Amino acid sequence: MTLIVADFKSVDKLIARGDNGISKEREAIVKAFQSAVVAVHPSVCMKEHIRLEGNMLSINAIGEELSLDAYKVLVSGMGKSTAEMAIALESILSGVEIRGVISLPQNAVQEPERIRAIRGSHPVPDRNSFRGGREMLGFLDKNADEDSVTIALISGGGSSCAEVQREGLTQKDIREANEIMLKSGMPITEMNVIRSHLSSIKAGQLAMHCRGRVRGLIISDVPDNDISVIASGPTAAMNATFEDVKAVILKYGLEKSFPKRIIDYVDSGIGRKVKETPRPSDSRFNGGMRYDSIENIIIADNGMARRAMVDSIRLSYPCMSVEDLGIITGDANDAVDRIFSAISERRKAMLPGEQAAVVWGGETTLNVTGHGIGGRNLHQGLLSLRIMRDKKLRGVTIGYMGTDGRDGKTDAAGAIVDDWSLQQVEKMGLSIDGFINYCDSYRFLRRVEGSTIMVENAYTGTNVADVGCAIF
Repeated sequence: MTLIVADFKSVDKLIARGDNGISKEREAIVKAFQSAVVAVHPSVCMKEHIRLEGNMLSINAIGEELSLDAYKVLVSGMGKSTAEMAIALESILSGVEIRGVISLPQNAVQEPERIRAIRGSHPVPDRNSFRGGREMLGFLDKNADEDSVTIALISGGGSSCAEVQREGLTQKDIREANEIMLKSGMPITEMNVIRSHLSSIKAGQLAMHCRGRVRGLIISDVPDNDISVIASGPTAAMNATFEDVKAVILKYGLEKSFPKRIIDYVDSGIGRKVKETPRPSDSRFNGGMRYDSIENIIIADNGMARRAMVDSIRLSYPCMSVEDLGIITGDANDAVDRIFSAISERRKAMLPGEQAAVVWGGETTLNVTGHGIGGRNLHQGLLSLRIMRDKKLRGVTIGYMGTDGRDGKTDAAGAIVDDWSLQQVEKMGLSIDGFINYCDSYRFLRRVEGSTIMVENAYTGTNVADVGCAIF
């Protein structure tokens, strides 16, 4: 099966400024986004971390070599990048018998040939997500003995692609809780503290179904690469307790909106009536090369994507100053304010006619106040237009993109806006503020030519959170 790195749709419109020809700034941002996706794509990064030489399986990051005469290879995993990770693994281990079960999002473009794939749902688990989780654990219970090495292919989005609810809870409870959390503005770290304690597959629990070695290969979509947060850490123990779960619920005032069964379950956990998730102190998570050790390796992250963007922009503008602002998180409104403050500060030190660029990454949160259609990247594009209008900023081209190719529940990956975009908005008499308040960035930006980034199949095959770039 051919590995695909997704291409953008209608690039000619995306890089143009109406009838005024190609915008070099837009073209440079599009190329930077494409470079970011390629740099963290499984077809590139998997073969840098795992290889087969004769009958020896080598996992580079931990310096491990295993004889496949002695070990059988099993595969598990879940997330937005896991299909491409599995396909790359099948290619690397082309002459090796491998079996396993993975769970993918519904919009995954490809599936592996030798590893069973079940299509779950994102961002809220559906019945196939629960089926995928159950089949995965059942497969490992049956096959992952002391003579096995289980390669767990973990990527962002896995929290909802595969799920197994704790005994005493229902699938409906889990779905409702996820819907509520997604609308609350809660960051992913806190969301996954709750998810992990309601699940039998998260927070290291998947790994505990394997009696032999477990090697997690992880594509990170969280800012600090905390492996207990990525896909809610199926192969990584977390420090959080049921007391922490209750604290997050109270912090966001969710104790009355969450299903009562969940509140009661959390209280039972605090009372030690139900089992905690595995603790990081468990010897299996600290076992080195022992036969049942659990090791996790991050093979791609947001930093790799940002570095690729910087290199790409320097190819387009060899003499331009390009700065990496690092990770930007928090409320989407505050994040856009910080980005434009950085742009304004740098402009003060620039000579007339000079240009500069900044890149950043991360994952912001959006408190949904309306019933429109959008995502955090599209919303930030709309917020950028408002700042450019209100502060009368000119000569800024700015883009925001989800590296997975899909922003929120839309088929768009993100947005690029500039002076040309603002001119169209003013000519059409569109209300930027009204669409912001209704959280309807998708419908707004689809009316503004060249402002919506669309990826073929709304899917890139990777996921290291969001990236952004501005040239000014």
